[in-house]
Amino acid sequence: MKQGSQLQTPAIVCDAEKLSQIAIIQELGRLNIPIVAIAGRPDALGFRSRYISRRLIAPVASHDPDYIRFLLSSVPRGVLFYSNDANA
Repeated sequence: MKQGSQLQTPAIVCDAEKLSQIAIIQELGRLNIPIVAIAGRPDALGFRSRYISRRLIAPVASHDPDYIRFLLSSVPRGVLFYSNDANA
């Protein structure tokens, strides 16, 4: 079914430093879904995954209103997986 990850819609995983997001990265990666990981720090644990096809450092925290602008201007279209306890 998979022709190539560059032909598939990527999963956009925000807050890649959170354990819940790392679990999502692993599960989607096992399904050969391309993953764009976003975190606020370059040493985010989720960036270490072999399943990540692209890593992005967010210039603002994911709960900041400017985060939406960052997503629209810097991230490819895909399915967004967002998780932030600050917004719960």
